[in-house]
Amino acid sequence: MKFDRRKFRDWLASKPATAHVGTGRDHCGCPLATWYTEVDGNDVVIFQSDHGRYQADRGYSKRDLPDWANQFAGDIDSLGAQPVSAKQALAILDEITEPRHD
Repeated sequence: MKFDRRKFRDWLASKPATAHVGTGRDHCGCPLATWYTEVDGNDVVIFQSDHGRYQADRGYSKRDLPDWANQFAGDIDSLGAQPVSAKQALAILDEITEPRHD
């Protein structure tokens, strides 16, 4: 499954504002991991690699997250090891601007 920002946002928006959608600084509990596992049915671990980018590890392959997801994961982790609500995650996601490719 591809890390699609619109689909991730739609998933967050479908949750009640106070719903727990993940936990900061938790490889398996990042909201991106929660979404991926719920939608795809397969577990994924989100972690910061040695080269500084966040990656998705599905057990058989690792890949760098797209820029928006990399920034989102970093912003979530900066909250510390605490629960993240759908409202918080949406606010963080909506603050991230996409690079322009004009």
